[in-house]
Amino acid sequence: MRQKVRKSLLLTGGIALSFLTHSCFVAKKYTPPQSQKEQVELRTTVAADTVTAVPTTWKQFFQDELLIEHIETALTNNVDYRIASQQILKAQARLKQAKVSRFPSANVTGQWTESIKGNGNDLFNLGANISWEADIWGKLKSGQKAASATYFMSKENQLAVKTMLISQVGSMYLQLLSLDEQLSITKATLELREKQINTMKALKKAGMANEMELQQSLAQLHQVESLEKNLQNQLFLQENAMCILMGIAPQKIMRSKLDQFKLSTGYGEQVPAKLLANRPDLKAAELNVRQAFEQTNVARAGFYPSLKLSANGGYNGLKLSKWITPDAFFFNTVASIAQPLINGRNVRTAYEIAQLNQQDAVIQFENKLLNAGKEVSDALHNIQINSEQVVIKQQQLVAENKAFDISKELLNQGLINYLQVLVAQEKALSTQLDMVNLTSSKWKNFINLYRSLGGGIN
Repeated sequence: MRQKVRKSLLLTGGIALSFLTHSCFVAKKYTPPQSQKEQVELRTTVAADTVTAVPTTWKQFFQDELLIEHIETALTNNVDYRIASQQILKAQARLKQAKVSRFPSANVTGQWTESIKGNGNDLFNLGANISWEADIWGKLKSGQKAASATYFMSKENQLAVKTMLISQVGSMYLQLLSLDEQLSITKATLELREKQINTMKALKKAGMANEMELQQSLAQLHQVESLEKNLQNQLFLQENAMCILMGIAPQKIMRSKLDQFKLSTGYGEQVPAKLLANRPDLKAAELNVRQAFEQTNVARAGFYPSLKLSANGGYNGLKLSKWITPDAFFFNTVASIAQPLINGRNVRTAYEIAQLNQQDAVIQFENKLLNAGKEVSDALHNIQINSEQVVIKQQQLVAENKAFDISKELLNQGLINYLQVLVAQEKALSTQLDMVNLTSSKWKNFINLYRSLGGGIN
């Protein structure tokens, strides 16, 4: 019996060794896609006044303690982020399965068949089976690499969701600060308008103003009241939206003031495109190319024969008392070679689809790369234009405040009517609100730049 087992194992091993030594590894070596990178770098290169380095963590970037607390809440409760975390666990399970597929599989079986005649000729069987597919063409190894790429892609996707979530919370928080500031300006203006109405009534009583001027003043008062209500409504809706983003019930959002908001931004000469490598969505897109490439290797291996080795052994007996006897022992090995013939079209179709999937993945990667470069270019340009707008708007506000002061002096001298004073005040109010929006936009542009350069992932 031992001699038969030894001959069987030697024969099976010889067949496997013959295939391993006379065959080639058909799986190709992966090369990362490089197209379009030069164009992206050229478009996003800036000579000066750009970010020198992205802070290593989002907590270093944001300087508002209340905002940091809100971001932490969002990272704990946000539904999309939790789903992305679950995808990692699924991909990890598939990777574990792919790793063990290259190793032999074994199972043990037991059976007892009772004789219906009651003659005691019951059949007892206990056996074990071991099978293994030789990875001659690299199919199993490529499958493992594909599963590994999928796993790491899910991790990068989670980081991409995290980066987007952090930037969204930061932007919505800034919007709340902006609305708070606009509401504060509007309330102060409303108080001033109410005093002006009393002044107009007194002027009319003294014969220095007419009914039309009074009604014009009342109309502007109601206009400011309407603006106040609109801002209050926007604040309420914005708080609710931010609560949903944070995964909590609608409630009041604790926050600081716009003039206290700060971000950690470094400046100097740098090429921002070099930092695109930090973007998790680009890493995920490149891993998707890798996964599709390895699946093409798997499909290519389908054209070649597969070698499967199996061995089984155990005991057979008619009676339990006579079960373990030399004659009851059995052992055999089988080496099988399978070459697709009839289903060859199916194999070719699978390979063609795998190739097309790989091409799709490359196109998607290039598109994401171009969009990433666009986002950086847009953010840098917005920061530059915003800085110029702030300077211009500040000059405009100074001029309009001066015009408003002069209008009040001319009114006292009787050289203009009160409506002209109200017009000057209206323009100053509008410019003040614009300044608030520009200040908020400045910080939002830096958040967009931070996100577009792959920041906020730790």
